[in-house]
Amino acid sequence: MGGTVGSSQFQIQFKDNRRSNNPVKGITAILHNEDHKTFVPENVKVSDKDGVVDFGDVGRHRGTITIDKKSLFSRAISSFVDVPLGKFIYYLDESVWGNADCQSGQANVKVDLKNSIERSARYWQMRPVNRAGDAPFTEPESISLCDGNLQVDNKMTILATTTSLTNELIGYGFLLDQEVVDDQEYVIDINKNPSSITAPPARE
Repeated sequence: MGGTVGSSQFQIQFKDNRRSNNPVKGITAILHNEDHKTFVPENVKVSDKDGVVDFGDVGRHRGTITIDKKSLFSRAISSFVDVPLGKFIYYLDESVWGNADCQSGQANVKVDLKNSIERSARYWQMRPVNRAGDAPFTEPESISLCDGNLQVDNKMTILATTTSLTNELIGYGFLLDQEVVDDQEYVIDINKNPSSITAPPARE
């Protein structure tokens, strides 16, 4: 994601990735009403040949956005709740559609998961930025990073989760704002309990 924020003029341009920078047509974007849930038909827009959806002046500086990304084989829907509005570039890396291999700019990192949650864990999953998440595994392993999985500053952030045999979320942890070094090992401490998650207060 790139661009400027803090304006009531709301526009998103969808591009494939930072490397080729090609616009993407046919992505659906929804601007929700101020209740952050409902929306009206005129605030459902599809990107044009330049990858642009332009909502114009929406009369507010914050809002909730839903983006519907469809490919031939899959679909991913993402919502961003009560975020600053403005003019954005939204990069759609190929890995957003699944676990496609990187074509270039790939780094491989090994992540050692330290499980501090005192409950039985069966599966783990790691999710870099802008990726739907690799398939769950029973033993921690190395993962590959595409250009689109890096932040604007070229650092990486990875979410790790652990689930039970019945797919119950047991715990989670983050690796935040780390420099990417190919073949280096990083540690994520799964030390957060999902029962402690609370919704933030609404901003005015």
